[in-house]
Amino acid sequence: MITGRTVVAGVLGHPVAHSLSPVLHNAWLAAAGIDGVYVALAPTTETFAAFVQGQRGGGALRGVNVTVPFKEAALAAADAATDRARLAGAANLLLFDTDGRILADNTDGIGLLRAFEVQAPGFDPAAGPVVVLGAGGAARGAVAALLLAGAPEVRVLNRTAAKAQA
Repeated sequence: MITGRTVVAGVLGHPVAHSLSPVLHNAWLAAAGIDGVYVALAPTTETFAAFVQGQRGGGALRGVNVTVPFKEAALAAADAATDRARLAGAANLLLFDTDGRILADNTDGIGLLRAFEVQAPGFDPAAGPVVVLGAGGAARGAVAALLLAGAPEVRVLNRTAAKAQA
């Protein structure tokens, strides 16, 4: 049941109706007994900036995971950002603090590095160069995390050279 104290978070993208994130996060919130709800939010490209800025001031929406096509715009909308978000030039996480500030992070690369720890325990980015296949939404975060983990060089391969170079 949603109450006056329910914490709201969500996934922010366009389109986003297909996302399974609300199903997963709401199940986790319920299992943990947390008074919270996780929703899909789909502003348009034209309304994205106003939507994000409208979350200032400690309202019910505490944070969002950001997906396509808003990751670069999310970083631009933030008052402060982690080093990895700045290096990536994109954010996949926005937090709305009670002081009205918007904080940005990029956790795409952390997920990649954690997957390497489990799936390829001997992988060492510092032994690079490292190749990233594809230049989609998570590629910027992956490149940033690999560089921060010591990769001497990261090469991005993609169908379109222009997108890989961006």
